[in-house]
Amino acid sequence: MGINELSRSTQVQAPPAFPELGEAPEAPAADPNEFEGSPDPAPVDLEGAPQGDWAAVAASQSDELWPVSEADPVTLQPAARPVTAIDPGKVGVVLNNNPAELPSGQELNDLGVTGARITLSGSNFTADNAPQWQERLQDYRDHGIDVMLNLPRELEGSGTFPDPPAKEVTGADGQGNPIWRVAPSDQQPQEWKDAFGAWKNEQYLPRVQEVLNSVGGYASSLEIWNEPDEQANRLDYSPGLPAGQFGELLRDVYGMVHGPEADPDWPAEDGKPRIVTGGLDSGRTDWLDGAMVDGKLYADALGVHPYTKRPDENYDPEGPGNWTGTAADIARDYGRFGKPLDFTEAGDRRGYLDYIPAFAAAAGREGNVDRAYFFWGDPYDGEFGLTAGRDENGQPIYRAGAAELQERIRQWNEPTQEVGVE
Repeated sequence: MGINELSRSTQVQAPPAFPELGEAPEAPAADPNEFEGSPDPAPVDLEGAPQGDWAAVAASQSDELWPVSEADPVTLQPAARPVTAIDPGKVGVVLNNNPAELPSGQELNDLGVTGARITLSGSNFTADNAPQWQERLQDYRDHGIDVMLNLPRELEGSGTFPDPPAKEVTGADGQGNPIWRVAPSDQQPQEWKDAFGAWKNEQYLPRVQEVLNSVGGYASSLEIWNEPDEQANRLDYSPGLPAGQFGELLRDVYGMVHGPEADPDWPAEDGKPRIVTGGLDSGRTDWLDGAMVDGKLYADALGVHPYTKRPDENYDPEGPGNWTGTAADIARDYGRFGKPLDFTEAGDRRGYLDYIPAFAAAAGREGNVDRAYFFWGDPYDGEFGLTAGRDENGQPIYRAGAAELQERIRQWNEPTQEVGVE
């Protein structure tokens, strides 16, 4: 049975105590021949009780049999959810491949995730393979997998993106090449702003429209760009954008999806995909302030990459200096924008064997976090992915069959506790 089939345990209260009855007078013996066959009895409303739950049946009928005084109200208090408990409804997987090479919907069910964040690029999303994408995404829909499509700058595939020229060099990589952060929009030359505007309108937005036309109906969310606030751009990876241009890009895509008059402060329930800010990885909420256009942030949710964040204060207590905060810290910091969060890439290559389960549990405790997404495999070094991380016995840490995960889900599904009942 897949994890999605697990449900919270239900609990049936015992019926109120019956009142004491006086001794009844002896009734005269009845002649069996006087009884006639009666029609079928009226159906009993079991109020959803299972067929064998006779205690619930008795409770539903007791008021008709004996008059009872109203019982004192019983206070029901949910069991404290263990801090190690994982909510599978808030866990997703990061996928970056061609449709034929992606895991099946059944594999995702077996893994124990309920969402997939899939990156589309010029190499894996083409007009020729659109039918394969439709088939794969339909498979995910059939298995209850919620789909977010990530649309980074690589979506357009032409390789003509104009890098912002104004930058601050902050260091160098191992080969001596510079590492930099992109300067704000007001420090970029107008020539570059015009070039970016032309690239956006002629290359990127038409590709977004292709996505909408071909597979947009399979997605609940579109995540625009990837790490636009990157503070350590380098030669082989430089997604950084000035916040002003990123805000305008969000506005344009928002209008394409929801209509040019749509107001992000009053999102329409039009059945169209949510617009999510491409995974912010700097932790600098002030950068996102610069993405406001006419005082509005054109997004329905925020995509955040909580790298270097430990699950909570109890994780790695001997080395807090190894981390830059917790899941709760980053959820609180971005919470000031009043929009739900998705941790669209999560994990840490320095994490211990239990990092992913621990972070998944911590993210699930944050009310404004919709879902945390972890890599399927391990694109980097260390125990980083849902299936690449191995325990001391060589088994995938996060597999749905793993005793650790099953125990966390069992704890989360414990029945509520009754308190105040004499």
